[in-house]
Amino acid sequence: MKENNTTCDLLVIGAGAAGTAAALFAGKKGISTAIVGIASHLRFASGLMDLMDTHRTMGPFSQNAPWTAVQAIRTELPEHPYAKLPMETVRLALSQYLSILEDEGLTYHCRSHENVQVITSAGTLKTTYAVPAGMWPMDAVLRQPHPFLVVDIKGLKGFSAKQIMNTLGPHHPCKAFSVDISQASGDFPAEQIARMFEQGDIRDHVVSLIRPNLQGMAAVGFPSVLGVCNSETVRLSMAEKLGVPVFEIPTIPPSIPGQRLETALVNQMNKQGVQAFLQEKVLSVDRVSNRGFECVVGRLHPQTTIRSRGVILATGRFFGKGLMADRKGLREAVFNLPVLQPEDRKLWHNKHFLEEHAINQAGLETDGDFRPLASDGQPAHPALFATGSILAHNDWMRKKCGMGVSIATAYAAVSSFERAMMVKEQPIEIG
Repeated sequence: MKENNTTCDLLVIGAGAAGTAAALFAGKKGISTAIVGIASHLRFASGLMDLMDTHRTMGPFSQNAPWTAVQAIRTELPEHPYAKLPMETVRLALSQYLSILEDEGLTYHCRSHENVQVITSAGTLKTTYAVPAGMWPMDAVLRQPHPFLVVDIKGLKGFSAKQIMNTLGPHHPCKAFSVDISQASGDFPAEQIARMFEQGDIRDHVVSLIRPNLQGMAAVGFPSVLGVCNSETVRLSMAEKLGVPVFEIPTIPPSIPGQRLETALVNQMNKQGVQAFLQEKVLSVDRVSNRGFECVVGRLHPQTTIRSRGVILATGRFFGKGLMADRKGLREAVFNLPVLQPEDRKLWHNKHFLEEHAINQAGLETDGDFRPLASDGQPAHPALFATGSILAHNDWMRKKCGMGVSIATAYAAVSSFERAMMVKEQPIEIG
């Protein structure tokens, strides 16, 4: 099999939320960057930007004060990834990330100091920090007592307007309505339905079905399938025809908002000249003393050898296969780095399902520059960094801070790499 060779300053391993953020931040700084991983995993994301939702600070949960919760982490949980970062770095990272998406036409909105509420496909309410423009009107709708219409689409799995009405109805008045946009029977993938909504005649058909049911309704909520590439055009067109605000409700994965996010990030990486190996994985890695790394990547295409001065490890936990579990415990999959974990598998989980589980704190411990630590407590390599959910002391699912931690630590890791390279400018040769 033919092999290709390439060099770069920085190699990012992992193409999820943290990895793509790192590649984008590095590209913005003019750092020669390559990224390897499966970007399509982003389609399993909701498209929401969680900063912090459920950190307990001497009293009730801090659902409506995310920045207060992040600040509290610094003293109450000093080993959490947020605690390694100045507050200004977290703010700057999130601001720059949303600005990058804005450049690609994917606009997000937030309330600056407060979380916003969104309706889930189960009819429950979720708090998050920033939402796509298509979901933004939902927050205003939920802040007023006026009823709204929830529309589901025949053939779309995992989304029932009636279920949302029954669950949400006791707290906020709403009405359920179902539309059929195809003469064919059976289930339809979300992307197929989203592509159908990009056709003007389909939108006109849906509007004609909904309009007679709008009396007394302040807005209309759809599953988040109103187009793939031009969703705002589709949504605003339908709002104009219906005469009331239209908003999207998150759906089960794989989600169209996740696909929109993936598309925007990949397009931006291409524009910034990032070498992208987005359907590949690292087959082997060899440290080249303190000069850098040599990684062989491949899967679907001829193998490529990448030599880089530094590496950012953003492989995630179990879903991304950054952490692997066996009978003996947890191990890190690429560099075989030490993993912070309970001493015995019996200690992984609490007996009570909704309590905290020690396994969710497992991951890589790092120094203040996000360099993973070796077994002796020292950085495993001066130019190896880790970011995102693979970091230890980071129960991101419970605290609902996954995107915030991924973005902020990616920004910090890139900055640390940049500082490290200021004193190290040797050329890399392929031999």
